[in-house]
Amino acid sequence: MPEPRRKLIVRPGMTSHWGVDPSSQRIAIAGEGRVQTHSFPRVDGCARLPVIYEGTKDAVEDLVFSEWPMPGFILVEQPSGQNPNLELVYAVGVIIAALQEACPGTRVETMPPMSWKKLATGKGNLSKIDPETKKPWKDREAYGVLKWARTNGYMGSSWDEADALGIAEAARRLVHLETR
Repeated sequence: MPEPRRKLIVRPGMTSHWGVDPSSQRIAIAGEGRVQTHSFPRVDGCARLPVIYEGTKDAVEDLVFSEWPMPGFILVEQPSGQNPNLELVYAVGVIIAALQEACPGTRVETMPPMSWKKLATGKGNLSKIDPETKKPWKDREAYGVLKWARTNGYMGSSWDEADALGIAEAARRLVHLETR
């Protein structure tokens, strides 16, 4: 594995890199080879934002309580600029704010999908869309990030969880955590 691109000084105990695949319906969080998805209750309109915020904080608290190592660095997938989705942009902002509150002192950054895919898997052009049909892959196993995750021990079939694992791997390749 290549050396991380930069160093980040963190407090003792903050030894983990987490990857977050956000959405307005759920959040997939990965760290140290583990991954979990937490769904948000369905609420319409702007009332959804506090639900996403509280759901994200609850998810992080559950992970820390279940003895996941505290993150020193969290990388969150940035919404794609190809098809602007304001609901997702708002959700990501709320998720980042909740992560910062739930993990004080942790550095949280975003990265575009093509960038984290290139850094984690070596291929930035992996897509959930079949280039021939221009629709999501009918065969879920055809998604390149899921293939990559499977070769790295993931046993599930969730695209969101595979992405979170890839984002966590990109976080590890991006930042070396140094405890002080």
